[in-house]
Amino acid sequence: MLPSSPQWKYQIVPTEFPMMKTLRIFYRDPIECLQSLLSYPMLADSFDFIPCKVCAEAEHAVRAYYGFMTGDHAWELQEDLPDGATLLGVVLSSDKTKTLYYLLVLITIDTIRCTHLLDFLLLDHMIFPLLPSPRVYYAHPLLITLANIDPDVCAKGSLQACIFLALLPVAKFIHRVKHMHGVLVDQLLHQCIYIVIEPLKQAARLGIMMSDPAGFSRYCFAPLVAYLADTPEELVIACITMNAPPITTATHTNFGDPDFVISVSPSDLVAFFEECKQYCLNSVQWPFWMDWVTTDPSSFLTLESLHHFHKMFFDHDCAWCIDVVSTKEIDFCFSLLQMCTGYRTFKEGIFNLKQTLGQDHRNIQCYIVGIIAGAAPTQFIMAIQTLLEFRYLAQAPQFSNETLMELDNCL
Repeated sequence: MLPSSPQWKYQIVPTEFPMMKTLRIFYRDPIECLQSLLSYPMLADSFDFIPCKVCAEAEHAVRAYYGFMTGDHAWELQEDLPDGATLLGVVLSSDKTKTLYYLLVLITIDTIRCTHLLDFLLLDHMIFPLLPSPRVYYAHPLLITLANIDPDVCAKGSLQACIFLALLPVAKFIHRVKHMHGVLVDQLLHQCIYIVIEPLKQAARLGIMMSDPAGFSRYCFAPLVAYLADTPEELVIACITMNAPPITTATHTNFGDPDFVISVSPSDLVAFFEECKQYCLNSVQWPFWMDWVTTDPSSFLTLESLHHFHKMFFDHDCAWCIDVVSTKEIDFCFSLLQMCTGYRTFKEGIFNLKQTLGQDHRNIQCYIVGIIAGAAPTQFIMAIQTLLEFRYLAQAPQFSNETLMELDNCL
């Protein structure tokens, strides 16, 4: 008999400030989700539990990096664990999105057990259209996976290497100062994630016995090694404002100073926010990662190709090209491109597109240097080409000391 999938449960979230309606968070036990991944037959041959240093040459002069367990971070985490313990690198991911009210209704019904995100997508396409006038609202789906899984396997959605862990709500607060609503929503996001991942913190601190794909028991520790999100959500997770990067303190002279003290009580929300803003903080007093062993935003907030490579190119690099070349000239050049197998053409230009996806952004990157050549200064073309080269090199399936030096040279 096959093991049952992790069961859904919900909890009412108490808040200090009033809301328009009672807030409920739907989530699963993260330890059960990790055990479900370890027991999933399709992933049985894709796990790596032993950190290692791989060398590309016999002289051990050149390191090769492929996957989390071949990097220095995994090696350092393993050194801090007891002898014989197993490192399970937890990877979380979330993104604010639209969802349906019926989704919350269905996951509370005991007869429907959706184990993976794919199950919810099927419900969205098959069941929800049959129901009358569903209510659409915003929420944060929170997914979980393991860095021990082969990267090629994680990249294939059909293999279901990610599990839907929680549905984090986006509430509407009642406060006399309107711009404080966003501050309260940020605090609520951390509060909800804190509730969901509490068992993982205990597993990272004390360890827990779990079964591997072969059925053997392992003494496992579960630190957070990566959190995948777009840039606005990374800022919320790092508890900083929009004018500071999420992984460095270089934008403010006092940011990161261990001697500064905020003397305003968090209960006085407006005054607390104004005081925090001086240090580029977003007024989140208790971040969810605060007492998670070995967890630091500067290490677990990593780049992801969709938002930080492709969408960033379309939002920034293309905007620079408009300032230098003009919209009409760029659209006209794109309309003259000949059809090539494997590449998309843009007969009406690229700035009249109503909705663009990551694949569209990638296709535009293939043409943009040739489009602006001859119409932009040489130094500007070199800057755009260098940024493109960095993005392409950063998406390599594996790295070595030489490719890492090439990445540094691009910057």
